[in-house]
Amino acid sequence: MKFIFKCMLVSIVLTSVSGCNGQKSEENGTVAVGDLFPKIASESLAGTQVVLPADSKGKITLVTLAYEEQAQKQIDSWAEPILAKYLGKEKFQYYELPVLAKFFKQVWGAGSIDRGMRAGIAPQRHPNVVTVYDDRDKYYSWFGKDKSVAYVFLLDTEGKIVAKYQGFSTPVAQKELEALLEKLVNQKT
Repeated sequence: MKFIFKCMLVSIVLTSVSGCNGQKSEENGTVAVGDLFPKIASESLAGTQVVLPADSKGKITLVTLAYEEQAQKQIDSWAEPILAKYLGKEKFQYYELPVLAKFFKQVWGAGSIDRGMRAGIAPQRHPNVVTVYDDRDKYYSWFGKDKSVAYVFLLDTEGKIVAKYQGFSTPVAQKELEALLEKLVNQKT
């Protein structure tokens, strides 16, 4: 009897842990490492149309995504060290995707919201910030429902997800991401 109870307990623990390790689930989002990044089309703060993953073809791409402004420090914890080293390199690109409910665009208009964002973001970063006004439920199902965290994806030259993280960067995860990025950027095509 004790053996059966222990087996059940181990099974429950393993099941709950697997949802946190990149497994597909509604809570953590259905996109996983190995999947093609979902198609997202919107306009950057610089006014250029961006379509992912199509615009990432041929480059290693870091994509950060958040639903709320409070996740910006989490985005920065991942992006700043990477951008300091790779932004401007030929085989690398970066996109930051603030995902807002389309309600905001309908009520206030994208122009006023984007103007506010432009005022707080360095002009050289405007091409990298792509504000998405859409049905958030679609994004929750793809990436996860937690509005308080940032989602981070590294895409290969074909737009496939090779790494997926969320929340604040940790030294171990940042080192892992940088090593993978370095390997991919230096890979012969």
